Amino acid sequence: MHQPGMGSLCAAVALFALSLHGCTDGTVDAGQSCVDGDEDACVSDPGACTNGAENPPICDFFGWDPGPYPDPTYDAIDGRGWPDQTGGAHLCLWQDDALAAISFTVDDNCAPDHNWWVTQAEAYGFKVTWFVITGNIGTGAYWGAWADFAALAARGHEIQSHTVTHSDNQSEADWEYRQSQTDIETNIPGSRCRTLAYPNGTAYPTIASPYFIGARGVTGALNHGHDIDFMNTRSLSSFYYATTHWASITNMFTFDAGQASSYRAWQAMHFHDLSDVAKADLITGFELIRAQGRDAWVGLFREVIQYARERNDATVEVQGIAASRIQLNVTDTLDDDLYDYPLTIKVRLDGSWTGATASQGGTPAPVELIAHEGETYALVNVIPDRGPVTLSRVP
Repeated sequence: MHQPGMGSLCAAVALFALSLHGCTDGTVDAGQSCVDGDEDACVSDPGACTNGAENPPICDFFGWDPGPYPDPTYDAIDGRGWPDQTGGAHLCLWQDDALAAISFTVDDNCAPDHNWWVTQAEAYGFKVTWFVITGNIGTGAYWGAWADFAALAARGHEIQSHTVTHSDNQSEADWEYRQSQTDIETNIPGSRCRTLAYPNGTAYPTIASPYFIGARGVTGALNHGHDIDFMNTRSLSSFYYATTHWASITNMFTFDAGQASSYRAWQAMHFHDLSDVAKADLITGFELIRAQGRDAWVGLFREVIQYARERNDATVEVQGIAASRIQLNVTDTLDDDLYDYPLTIKVRLDGSWTGATASQGGTPAPVELIAHEGETYALVNVIPDRGPVTLSRVP
């Protein structure tokens, strides 16, 4: 395949355009390209015309701005970022540019509470992670049956590991972690057990890390945006509302200089048997979260772990800007089989964009237009290492 010389920026952009969009006559699908300088002779391998004479017309056809393109920016915990140039891309701290994240988890199977959690989850629009003791399933009503947990999974909730016997003995940890993972994936077809809750909060991260991408502890505190111990996350069992409290959910959404590290944090929560008082307190918290609207992301424990680890490792590249099209790419160095959760990228658009579509690797990608201080931005969800993303203006 011909590679353009560094002295021809237009030719380089043309090669990029061809490798993504195919020939200029529009007769081929994205991902195809030309050979031997013939626009109509195309092959399925991404590439570009070998005859450099075809490059200038392609540049003109796509109308790429010759650049240089804006450097990407990455979110900080002190507030949302907003690109200041058209085509500028910004990696958001949390999904859909939320201010803060929350996850609800239930330990020890707790079958008597299943219906209550399902009812609240449907009413408030969230999902729950159940950390189950696999060896106890099927041994009594409290522990539930595999069919119960399969039904929860079918509703979009997740079943993850709380070990086989709830042992916190280090000598047994490797087997407990590995076997519980096998139990869950065998008994709930299609499920993937990627996270763990340590029994009694006794953490063995080195033993757990070959099996899991994240593990939940029980230290009662918030997980701060860029300071998360993924293999022993903090977790709370109550909501705290006073702004003077070090784990105040209020301070996650409203900056307080006295508790600055709480702003934009992730609150993981764990529960066992719920009293009526605890249920009432939770509903108060659910109402507060719902009142935050898009500022709050309530994600599964696994989803937040994936997002944060990918975000911390990701590189964003703006690859092309035109009047009606923007190309960008998101990559990371993580295992693509384990880290396949979409990251939210914010892209600044010019005032002519009133609608947009997005695609990644030929597949439609979720995109939403938002306004901020008179400017228009797209929020597009991108899976790292799945190929460039094309944002296209809708007339």
